[in-house]
Amino acid sequence: MVYKSFLPVVFIAFSVTMSSAGELIRPGERIPLLMGELFIPNDFSLETNGVNLVFHLHSSPKAAQTAFAKARLNAVQIALHLGSFSSPYQNFFSNSERFDVILDSALDALKMRYHSLALTWGHVCVTAFSGGYGGAREFMRFPHIYEQIDSLILLDCPHAGYTAERKVVPRQIEGFVRFAKDAVAGNKTFIMTHSEIAPENYASTTECADFLIASISGKRKPWSGVNEMGMEQQTRYDAGQFHIYGYKGETAIDHMKHLHGMYLFLNQIKM
Repeated sequence: MVYKSFLPVVFIAFSVTMSSAGELIRPGERIPLLMGELFIPNDFSLETNGVNLVFHLHSSPKAAQTAFAKARLNAVQIALHLGSFSSPYQNFFSNSERFDVILDSALDALKMRYHSLALTWGHVCVTAFSGGYGGAREFMRFPHIYEQIDSLILLDCPHAGYTAERKVVPRQIEGFVRFAKDAVAGNKTFIMTHSEIAPENYASTTECADFLIASISGKRKPWSGVNEMGMEQQTRYDAGQFHIYGYKGETAIDHMKHLHGMYLFLNQIKM
């Protein structure tokens, strides 16, 4: 509740902040929020069924906005960067009000921008890169947030801890298992990508992908192809609206391609 008390002041200060986003493929307006940054493409248009939102966790706002802009969605984006690992995101979103406040602050900024108090959120898609999964995993524990999220895109994440038998700790990925099952049933959309990077002391994204697939008794199939980001795909899994794409690569550059290629996966989301 502390956060909400400051909202009116922040909106008066920042709602008129204009972007010099000429470096973007799709220029737009950047509005600082209490946490994160709201990006409104110049060609965004209001629709009667609400404002579509992409809420991105983990990367600089500029990198997130650049990848988002390439998707050409009629949507706005919130980009939030809290640090290098998953724990800052997990700790921050352990309080469910923080997710609500970020979305409320962005919606209030949009209401001021478009002089309409009737605006609501339409389709809500969460995208998380690398350690950003810690936030998605945390806030999906709260029923009202889980219900609000229509689509989830995990970019070379998540990770999880190991059991004594060096297996994925189930409770650390159970929220994603639930989302996967809902996506298979057609109630959500869930896209996950992973590289071949293998950490020593915790479960890799490949192992987490295998865990998710096993949780719905699925099986991968081999797949060969290279996308325009130069990501070489070698496996995929598809069931309903749940998709996992496995790519080659063990380097930091390979890892970053998942972030910069976010638009390829956003284009698969219905908005």
